[in-house]
Amino acid sequence: MTENLSGRGEKRPVFTLLCIFFGLFFVMLFITALCSSISAGLGLEKRTEYLVVSVIQALLCFIFPAWAVARIQSRHPESVLRIDEKTSLGAVFGILIVYLLAQPVMNQIIYWNESMRLPQVMHELEKTLRELEDSSLAVTNVILDDSSAGALISGILIVGCLTGLAEELFFRAGLQRILEMRLGIHWSIWTAALVFSLMHFQFYGFVPRLIMGAFFGYLFYWTGSIWAPVIAHAFNNSVVVLTEWLNRRGITSYDYPMFGVSKTEFPVMAVLSAVAVAVFLWYCRKYFFVRGEKIA
Repeated sequence: MTENLSGRGEKRPVFTLLCIFFGLFFVMLFITALCSSISAGLGLEKRTEYLVVSVIQALLCFIFPAWAVARIQSRHPESVLRIDEKTSLGAVFGILIVYLLAQPVMNQIIYWNESMRLPQVMHELEKTLRELEDSSLAVTNVILDDSSAGALISGILIVGCLTGLAEELFFRAGLQRILEMRLGIHWSIWTAALVFSLMHFQFYGFVPRLIMGAFFGYLFYWTGSIWAPVIAHAFNNSVVVLTEWLNRRGITSYDYPMFGVSKTEFPVMAVLSAVAVAVFLWYCRKYFFVRGEKIA
């Protein structure tokens, strides 16, 4: 059973825990920035430099604050973070089913979000947001702009698995769990998802990332294990890496992000996709995300 928050953890107000949590994050962010400056002067190949900084950021900025606050609350931080709780084989299949069913509606939402235009009076703000988006995209393109087998493996391990693990420990096992002590489950899930989306600093990907963060949050709640949202997050990131790798190798030229997207007509596939996901979660959630054979 997962350890309840007790002892020292209960004696600390939620506000204090949040201050420690984000305080550690910003301190580690500063250290990561220093490491980034150092790595920039080492003459590393740009992709390698970005991956090294990504590893440092994942370990220091995301994993460390979550572990440190959990350690403050308990002598068994692995129990507080639900690392010691296995997820089920059924949950893995459920995640795959939701992922496949949700592709058309998620692609449509991504397309709508990317196509947003702010009023003319907010032109300067929109310009700034676009520049931030382009800057982030440039880094992503450098990381994915390699068609070697080593690039695929390193991309999946770092962008897929490590990032998925680090962000879920931070936002779900860390932030969401702390907020739940005060806000209750649904408010904590959506608040953590909101912060998750905001902290990516990508306005034109804000809505789909908010929805995805909420789904990860509910997975954490339903299964009682951090490994379910980690698997879902890592799988989503890894599919992006793999798809881009296949395209750059010339193995496929399929425009995966446009699957099910309607640019001008009524988005029939997106609506059917949303209904299918809702029906599946409503009627099948307990069979996939609660019961099933336990796996590591």
